[in-house]
Amino acid sequence: MTGEAIHTLLVEDNPGDARLIREALAESAAPRFQLAWAESLGKALELLKQQQFAVILLDLSLPDSQGMHTVQRIEQAAPGIPVVVLTGLDDEALAVEAVRSGAQDYLAKSDATPHLLSRVVRYAIERQRIGRSLHENEARLTALFEHMGSGVAMFQPSADGEDFVFSAFNRAAEQIEHISRDQVVGKKLLEVFPTAGDFGLLDVLKRVWRSGATEHFPAAFYQDGRITGWRENYVYKLPSGEIVTIYDDVTERQQSEESLRLAAKVFESSAEGIVITDTTGHILNVNAAFTRITGYGLAEIRGATPRLLKSGRHDSTFYCEMWESLLESGHWQGEVWNKRKNGEIYPEWMSISNVKNDQGGTTHFVGTFTDITQRKAAEERIDYLAHHDALTGLPNRTLLHDRIGQTLAACQYQHHKAALLLIDLDRFKNINESLNHDFGDRLLQLVAERLGGCVHALDTLARSGGDEFVVLMGEVHHLGEISVMAKALLAAINQPFQVEGQEIIITSSIGISVYPDDGDDTQTLLKNADVAMYRAKEQGRNNCQFYTQDMNVRTFETLVLENSLRHALALRQFELYYQPQLDIASGAIIGMEALIRLHHPELGMIPPANFIPIAEETGLIVPIGEWVIQQACIQAKAWHDLGYDGLHVAVNLSARQFHQKGQLFDTIAGALSDSGLNPARLELELTESILMQDTEETLATLNQVKKMGVQLSIDDFGTGFSSLGYLKRFNLDKLKIDQSFVRDITSDPNDLAIARAVIALGHSLNLKVIAEGVETAEQLALLRENGCDEMQGYYFSRPRPAGEILPLLQDKRGTDS
Repeated sequence: MTGEAIHTLLVEDNPGDARLIREALAESAAPRFQLAWAESLGKALELLKQQQFAVILLDLSLPDSQGMHTVQRIEQAAPGIPVVVLTGLDDEALAVEAVRSGAQDYLAKSDATPHLLSRVVRYAIERQRIGRSLHENEARLTALFEHMGSGVAMFQPSADGEDFVFSAFNRAAEQIEHISRDQVVGKKLLEVFPTAGDFGLLDVLKRVWRSGATEHFPAAFYQDGRITGWRENYVYKLPSGEIVTIYDDVTERQQSEESLRLAAKVFESSAEGIVITDTTGHILNVNAAFTRITGYGLAEIRGATPRLLKSGRHDSTFYCEMWESLLESGHWQGEVWNKRKNGEIYPEWMSISNVKNDQGGTTHFVGTFTDITQRKAAEERIDYLAHHDALTGLPNRTLLHDRIGQTLAACQYQHHKAALLLIDLDRFKNINESLNHDFGDRLLQLVAERLGGCVHALDTLARSGGDEFVVLMGEVHHLGEISVMAKALLAAINQPFQVEGQEIIITSSIGISVYPDDGDDTQTLLKNADVAMYRAKEQGRNNCQFYTQDMNVRTFETLVLENSLRHALALRQFELYYQPQLDIASGAIIGMEALIRLHHPELGMIPPANFIPIAEETGLIVPIGEWVIQQACIQAKAWHDLGYDGLHVAVNLSARQFHQKGQLFDTIAGALSDSGLNPARLELELTESILMQDTEETLATLNQVKKMGVQLSIDDFGTGFSSLGYLKRFNLDKLKIDQSFVRDITSDPNDLAIARAVIALGHSLNLKVIAEGVETAEQLALLRENGCDEMQGYYFSRPRPAGEILPLLQDKRGTDS
């Protein structure tokens, strides 16, 4: 140990402690240490796989393991390598426990001087070596004792010398006597075997004890007057004074006969079919299970060969390989398809072995087999479920990918095109949420049936997940074939469905990618079909779109924008612009509409029309909307504090925000409380579509908001499908005429008529009416002439940052009334 370096593994996560240990070992005069350092249990386990170590220095507190679990993992990975636990003052008790559990020693890190550390390591290695040597010697003797084929019993004479006490009893003795050593050791011979005196064994033990001479003592054992076995006993006296009896069970004939009877019983009662042939393959015997499985009895098959059972599914090569294996190794097993007597072909799992005589020559062949028809059916079912959708029975994504790969390979070879049509049901989520998932599942099954009626025999229809289906078309000769298929699929889905007595009308959006134009591998084609499908949804749904390269550009931009939105609030990339709203009669500024803008670090200023739809779809509109309400209230209060306390601020509410009722109320209340703004100076603008959804619930929400003192208006009035009967029930304050009607109010009589009707309707319901998008003096004059109350638009001011609003307020048209 002084000549060669001691390969040492240090497991320590603290670099400082590791450095101290390394320095202490390096300063040791002798022996030399070659140190490897692992900062975690995982790294230590990897190093133990790669090289051998003489000792392991182990810290119990590691980033990926703690305490005794660490010691256990190390001992499992490196049995036989001594472990010295390195411990701090606060875990010394745990280190002691580790030593009791198998570690060789422990050492406080604060005491790890070069001399002490070297001594502890050397002593640990030596103790491990000595312990291993003792253990190996003890193991040899124990193994010899335990694995002797003969039974061994050891005795000490009892105090009175009239009996002998068992001191040891090996495994063979347990098996011969059918009794465990726990029932024997420490007990007297006559206590365990009361008839030992009758057999003469006790007298033999006494003679050997007195004389020290070895005796050979054959004995017969009786029970209930019958001989139950024969023993061949050799009795010795050891130098220690112990008596040893070595004996064997010699009831071979009786056992052989019993074994033959048992074998015959097993042969007949076995659930496996068994067939015995001679060396030429002619059948000599079969059991009852053979007859039950094949239908052939012994009388009609004796003398025939197993060729009688051949199904014709295996060629000659299969049987040649079977016999080669059987003749070379003496054994063969595998799956075989055979034929029953009634002609039915079935699978079986068969094992064939040869039977040899004492000279090593083959005398017979024995075949055992099990009918695995049910197991094969179960395997086929499992395979089917692994590759098919459980709900619709269509190929699933796994099988679809396999089919696409096969189709693309064939198309490449035959120079054909192929197409993927990705079908997504429009707004299917609404059906699941409103009518329950069982209803949705039944609808998906009906959709699958409809689509299946559209595809051709060589096409593949699959369900790729959720409400998405894929049609794979192979051998496409021109794009017109794909268009015809897409239109047929759209038309099939457009037809009404009858589900649980209800008529359901749905639509779908289809994205199409073509091989090899849009990709030459499965993933690219699926991705591009997906891009085209989303383009179809952007185009209003219920249509199909072929993939084009610029779709990827739009998709990338959308993805970049979506990712930016997720961090824009935290990065303060949003800003509110404000567009003044004026009283038409007085020309005074009476309010501001808050309009959000996004400052993108790469794309620049992004208008709401570009990012609001993405925010709506992803749900990010809710936190963004909360921020808008908070910031608008703060800014309005700031203007009020400057003396413009007559101003109100208008904020647009999204449908998602509106339907988050509890969260919406908390947001409004929190913004008003934090800013100190008068609730009457906050105006929330809602679209007609919000008001038309779940009218009773909407009415309750509006009433709750009104109780908070907040003003409500309908934005873009006239562009939706509001019912006037519903409108009068809502507790509103203002109607806003959409700019699409204001734009041509001076030139289009229809737009002017609509504007007049909205103004008249609003006034009849005691609502204020505001026109947006006013850009010319002529437009303003017509609105004033027809009694419109308020206006906003470029004619007075574009939306501006908050810092540019104050000069407008300081103009004479501003008001603090």
